[in-house]
Amino acid sequence: MAASIYKKYVLFILCTFLALNLLSVLWLFTGYFNPLEGSAWIDSLYQKKEAFARSIHGPKIVIVSGSSGLFGISAAQIESYFKVPTVNLCTHGDLRDYYLHRAEKSINSGDLVILVPEYTQYSFDSPMSRIKSDYIVNFDKSWLKALPFDEKIVIFESYAHPWKLIKAKLFDSKEEKYQRKNVGYNSNNLNRNGDETSNYGTEGLFFEPVAISQGFDEKTDGMRKISEFIHWCGQKGARVIVTWPGTLPFKKIAQNFDAQFIDSLIAYLSNSDTEVLGNPEDFFVPHKYLFDSIYHLNADGVFFKTSKTIRLLEKSPTFTAWHENHMEEFDPVDSVFNPPQLLEICSNGSMEKSENNQPAGWKAITGRKINPAGFALWDNSEAHGGNYSLKLINTTSGQIRWVGEKVLLPPGSHMLVAGGWSKAENIEEHARYCIDLKTFFKDGSFEWNPQGLFFAQGTHDWTRVHAVFSFNEEVVAVQPFLILYAGTGTAWFDDIFIQIPSAGNLLE
Repeated sequence: MAASIYKKYVLFILCTFLALNLLSVLWLFTGYFNPLEGSAWIDSLYQKKEAFARSIHGPKIVIVSGSSGLFGISAAQIESYFKVPTVNLCTHGDLRDYYLHRAEKSINSGDLVILVPEYTQYSFDSPMSRIKSDYIVNFDKSWLKALPFDEKIVIFESYAHPWKLIKAKLFDSKEEKYQRKNVGYNSNNLNRNGDETSNYGTEGLFFEPVAISQGFDEKTDGMRKISEFIHWCGQKGARVIVTWPGTLPFKKIAQNFDAQFIDSLIAYLSNSDTEVLGNPEDFFVPHKYLFDSIYHLNADGVFFKTSKTIRLLEKSPTFTAWHENHMEEFDPVDSVFNPPQLLEICSNGSMEKSENNQPAGWKAITGRKINPAGFALWDNSEAHGGNYSLKLINTTSGQIRWVGEKVLLPPGSHMLVAGGWSKAENIEEHARYCIDLKTFFKDGSFEWNPQGLFFAQGTHDWTRVHAVFSFNEEVVAVQPFLILYAGTGTAWFDDIFIQIPSAGNLLE
């Protein structure tokens, strides 16, 4: 009897030991060797941004923020205007205080720091987030080791536990990967200064305005970290100017906390000998300037916000004194900023040009002759612009489409902006009805990209779709397809566009 109990006890110990080892292996492979896609993206941003910062030998302007700065301000525009080397070090707001710590690696005595926290950064009261935890576990283990013990416990219990990591990986693969593929979260999109360059257009989403729902508290973890960072810059010999992100006007709530919060924050920073540049309303933008979140601006919004920042800097006592004191020390600046421009490459997207009494640059493809799937017509009875459109009539749910001309792209192309207009009549609910892009890569492969380019089925008047596509691989050619199959109905297509950054703005 005793021997049986002893064997069970030993077996239990062995199973426990094996289970713990298995969990350790899972943790190593899910945490250390398989970071979330967002973490890998952030690290690739830092590699490029910090390399540019290291290349500057004299005083420089350093912009520090979360993604509201990455998608909200142009270092290249500031550099070109003031003839001062300027680097955009902005990455991701969910890094919390880590992006402040990381900026310290690139800030030297004599630098000017433009600090642009998102409004949530002032009031967060938890030191960790999923993305911060995953990033430091995978890419900054020295900082991980230096964390207080209680913060390490928070990382393991809340974010780095093996099963939670596995769950996070599943979430990451299903949602974040899809979003980044189509919105353009890719370090290849950075220009020399570290600015994002793929934020063209707007995603057409509803954005809930920022709501400030509590008063200012200097003791929150976020406010303490920001204060410590400003103090560190002062000790380092760098000046700091705090300003505001570009976003929609605040959501009004009964307690009117926004005015109280902003007034108290400005007073607190001013008492700390830190200049605040402008007021939040100076950087409020209309909906048309938003890209894919409440804090992300599109290229037009970035130009608008940066232009306002430049005008305010010209009147800033801190900036004026800093600029005058260091005029003889700045590295020569040879970059020239041009407002973002897109080059149209779609052949005959307006459908107006003809060739042998057919639309130039387009070919109709229907089903087999013995069983036609429908009709593809160059139609002058309906048009969004001009006199002609391309019409598809599907009578049997088979495959019918218009195929556009294959267009070769300039070397170094990694981004496409595409879209167009369509009108529909009695299209079945399950029909595949969209613009589809066939993109060809330098290695000889290709892929289809209809995401974001689907039209609503049923019956509707002219409706526009558009999407931004960013690719790790170099794109050498693109070909548009106008599709209506797997359902019956009639569709008209017009003013189809495919755009890339113009030659003067191609990604470096």
